Amino acid sequence: MSVEVRPFTGESRGNVAVSMALATVPILLAVGFAVDTKRQIDTKAFVQQAVDAAAIAGVRSWREASGDMAIVNEAVEAAFEANIRTTYSDVICEDPTTFDTRNADGSLSRIEVSARCKVPTMLAGALNDIESMEVNVAAAAEPMVRRLEIAMVLDLSNSMESEPLEALKAGANLLIDKVIEDPDSSDVRVGLVPYGTGVDAGTFGRAAVGQRGEQSRFCVAERTGPEAFTDAEPDPADPATLISPAHANHTDLCPSAGRVVPLTSDRDALKTEIDALEVDGVTAGQVGIAWGWYLLSGRWESFWPEESIPRPYSTRNNLKVLVIMTDGVFNHQLNAQPEAPDQAQALCREIKDRGVLVFAIAFDAAPNAEALMRECASGGSFYFDAANTDELTAAYAQIASRFNGVKIAR
Repeated sequence: MSVEVRPFTGESRGNVAVSMALATVPILLAVGFAVDTKRQIDTKAFVQQAVDAAAIAGVRSWREASGDMAIVNEAVEAAFEANIRTTYSDVICEDPTTFDTRNADGSLSRIEVSARCKVPTMLAGALNDIESMEVNVAAAAEPMVRRLEIAMVLDLSNSMESEPLEALKAGANLLIDKVIEDPDSSDVRVGLVPYGTGVDAGTFGRAAVGQRGEQSRFCVAERTGPEAFTDAEPDPADPATLISPAHANHTDLCPSAGRVVPLTSDRDALKTEIDALEVDGVTAGQVGIAWGWYLLSGRWESFWPEESIPRPYSTRNNLKVLVIMTDGVFNHQLNAQPEAPDQAQALCREIKDRGVLVFAIAFDAAPNAEALMRECASGGSFYFDAANTDELTAAYAQIASRFNGVKIAR
């Protein structure tokens, strides 16, 4: 009797099925882990955005609430809740935890916010009995600028008559409202330098040319000689440091209404001066730029009234800002002086080298005036090309927004 031996083909199919089943388990585990890991990573990004927003809201509410942490906590939780909705609907988060850190003088240094959330697992949970994964996120936010000194150089040339002047006033007043939050604090101060054919520096002008006495109007022009493009403080004992008067009678080249106002936190006084501005004269913008620098210069510590003395250049957490505005070409200078635009360029270079931030606004200006303002500005984002009155006012609003903000410092 013979026996037929057959290959085990049917049994091999069973072996393959078993092998595939065994291989599927780690594949599913890997897929589940990948899916859940992506959810965890995505959730962390969403929660981070929510915590960042909450920290920023905390700083802003701290200012408004004068440090009342109950109000700050409410603002933080509201901002967190509003932003956390962008993540997966099944994510569960605890209320954020908030702390404030203060400087020695009691002012706010930073707001710190942390949050913990749980992300339910999907495939990995079914296979590994892991029901959720944790996401822990923290952020810190602080005021963008703690101390601020701003000098606004304002064009009062005849071409600014009517609507342009009103737009300039609106923009300058808006900037003041935005940056001076507490008029009783000296942390933020603003000064004004209106200019036309010259600058009316009043009694300060008389002192700057080396004369004594009180005078309500005194028109000044450029400084000449070796100190022409420096911020040396005027010293009667050193004639090279003295400023030049604009004319023998010192008044006929001044703007008819508009004078130098040294640094102050008196918001109402500044706005009163701005509202009274009138156009008059041509465009000696280089004189305005120079006096804007003098308002900010840490070297003029014995020239200005005590409440208006600029802080030293080396002062920590103090920002000096010059805002220049013109609607035309600088077209007036003293005899034997370099052309007005050349003087302006030299001044702007020295001012920036001192660490002063320069914002420049060209309002419906000619190409060469625009080019000068671009060169004077501290960079592309510091230059504004305002084509109409609405854009002129908006430029001041955008500048103000740079200093009325909060930065993330995690």
